[in-house]
Amino acid sequence: MKLSDLFKRTSGHGLRHNSPDLRAEPTALAEALLQACAHLLTHRLDPDESIRWVFDALLRSAPHVRLAWSWAGPPDVQQIEPRNVCGPARSYLDGVALERSPLTESGPAFRLLKRDQPVSHNITADSPYGPWRRAYQVHGLRSVLGLPLRADSTDRRGMVVFYADREDYFQQLGMGLFDSLATLLSAVVVQADQQSQLAREAQQDPLTGLLNRRSINGQQQQLGKDRERSASVLLLDLDHFKAINDELGHLAGDEVLKTVARRLLDGVRSADRVARWGGEEFLVWLPSTPREGARLVAESLRERIGSTPIALPSGEVRVTVSIGVAEMLPDEHLEPAVARADEVLYEAKRSGRNRVRLWQGPVTELAPLTLGTGALQRANRVPTGQHEDPHVAIIGKQLDGQITSWNLGAERLFGYTEQEMLGRNIALLLPADRLHEEQHIIDRLQRGDPIEALHTTRLHRDGHPVDVTVSVTPLRGPGGTIVGAAKTVRIRTPSPQALR
Repeated sequence: MKLSDLFKRTSGHGLRHNSPDLRAEPTALAEALLQACAHLLTHRLDPDESIRWVFDALLRSAPHVRLAWSWAGPPDVQQIEPRNVCGPARSYLDGVALERSPLTESGPAFRLLKRDQPVSHNITADSPYGPWRRAYQVHGLRSVLGLPLRADSTDRRGMVVFYADREDYFQQLGMGLFDSLATLLSAVVVQADQQSQLAREAQQDPLTGLLNRRSINGQQQQLGKDRERSASVLLLDLDHFKAINDELGHLAGDEVLKTVARRLLDGVRSADRVARWGGEEFLVWLPSTPREGARLVAESLRERIGSTPIALPSGEVRVTVSIGVAEMLPDEHLEPAVARADEVLYEAKRSGRNRVRLWQGPVTELAPLTLGTGALQRANRVPTGQHEDPHVAIIGKQLDGQITSWNLGAERLFGYTEQEMLGRNIALLLPADRLHEEQHIIDRLQRGDPIEALHTTRLHRDGHPVDVTVSVTPLRGPGGTIVGAAKTVRIRTPSPQALR
């Protein structure tokens, strides 16, 4: 709409200002509307701020208008609570909420919900509605005008309502002015609704309606602060989902994802966050939930998802899920906790799927280790010559299991390069029946006990077991606190898989 079109009805057409003191008001109102347009075009305000700014401009230019308010919501609402109340008579609306009744439905507010036309009438001392009598007697209000705010959606309506201290004021001044005002505010509301919709779409996964990864990543600071109790994260992955897509088609796969999303939402609290993490992976953030409580939630979700088949056009399909659980530090960002949950999710997959695995390592806030191979050799008393031995792996790790050093011997023994393993968790090398060993090692390290010649089994990259002897020495920080460990791993019975 052109600006000239917006105000073509304000140049005198339809004006019936019979009283001399009203003659200047149309011009003042038109100027106020032009200034409002300029202000709204050059300032980024939210809808409420925009409406209040326009109300203030109108009240300054039209002294007979004593009160203005707005509202927006569903048309079948049972109660209307005025918003953005401005004007000298605003105390009239203190504590006032308009309840839908046969009497109030004859008033301007509820009539505007049924029609797209302005509603205007005078206020009298003998009005059947008590608040209107008070408006007349206490606040000197004599006429009211309600204008609809037009929205893009049929399930949302809006309105602005003005009160004046003269009878027939709005008819005398000219309805075109106020209709133009409603057009301006409608544009503000529609634009705000569109921006809100775009913001919601940017934060939502379009298939499931859940939060998306971008949304969760953007909320990490909020998720990680001001927690009085520990929070936990669950990372879930649908088992054999590729087979569903391959055998039943992608539409069936989409329906499975949507059903799983609904079951996750139904199985958590309103304060919890559920997101589609990517592909067939989902993330659940549980505030004020230590890891044991999170494990119970995970088991409940696993049962909820897998216990009831999902109905598809081609028939029913039963879906199971593997879940990794990790507890967060009080001020920790999300990524480290998700990484820990991802490690144990991998263990759940490797140990048979359709199960929950809980990160058991100590949740201790640590500075990243920067020890090089030489420092690790000295800490573990490894002769320099052994560093080049392809059967001797030297591995540095933090107490939470994160690998910080990985030598050539480790690469040859386990098949992973240094680039692949730095930052990963040591649990990647542990068979499912050996996960308890790492907790035992950690417990001994925290007591300061070295571990020598532990005979055990680890996993090569290709999944084959490797018989090894492990020696572990605690590494201490500047203050003497144990911050990690140096591991020397020697092969016991070389195999072709381990020596590749």
